[in-house]
Amino acid sequence: MPIKARPTLDEEGGKSGDSTTESQEVCVEQQVPPLSISIRKVLVPLDFSECACHALRYAAAFAGKVGASLVLLHVVEPAVGGDHYLTLSPTLDDTNQQLVEAGRERLETLCQRQVCRQLSCETLVRLGWAASEIVDTARALGADLIIMGTHGRSGLKHVLLGSTAEKVVRQAPCPVLTLRHPGQ
Repeated sequence: MPIKARPTLDEEGGKSGDSTTESQEVCVEQQVPPLSISIRKVLVPLDFSECACHALRYAAAFAGKVGASLVLLHVVEPAVGGDHYLTLSPTLDDTNQQLVEAGRERLETLCQRQVCRQLSCETLVRLGWAASEIVDTARALGADLIIMGTHGRSGLKHVLLGSTAEKVVRQAPCPVLTLRHPGQ
């Protein structure tokens, strides 16, 4: 579709160069290639909250419609002790490993219960800080889309607790779809 350039306004609000000439109405043919969107892999970060489980149900339905595979990700934030914030004691390392294993079991159960059998579904558990692990995993896997729940906190809660979803949206290598639980 041709795009017509309109005369600009001068400082007094009038058209610059009041006489309309062919040079003022420049018609530019702009050829825009069709946008091709291919979603093959959807990353779904889960913290097992109601918001995250709602996002999983949505992601499963979405993946079924577009023929994408799902990757469910749970991030275990490392347990650190007061005096050992730079190094992990053996006790804390064991605790972290137990949390990772518990997360892996919960993800597998969730995958079996809430994801349609026709969908390809993979589960991952990472140890680290949620936002950076989600972004790093999306990049490493070549995810085409991230679908995640958001708690929708605002005000002081948002300032104090931050927003993992907000950080992911700002840093992700692919589009991010955030969903609030309908009841919130």
